[in-house]
Amino acid sequence: MTLSLLKKPSGYLPLLMSAVALAGIFAYVAVAGIPENEPPHDERAPARIFQLFTALQMVVIVCFAVKWLPRALRRKWS
Repeated sequence: MTLSLLKKPSGYLPLLMSAVALAGIFAYVAVAGIPENEPPHDERAPARIFQLFTALQMVVIVCFAVKWLPRALRRKWS
């Protein structure tokens, strides 16, 4: 992968979304802490937000592949 692809939004957006999701988890743990004696909950808002980020990230990655993979293959085989 060339660095020129990272200058395009479709190249750096998945990386940015991963960083934001990871920062969100760290921020939640820093503010709320890790529950010690609470019964486990099925879903909370941070888990839902993380799942949304993951789903959106997959969409962005597929868009990146659809846009750039044919171009890269054409360059390789020509």
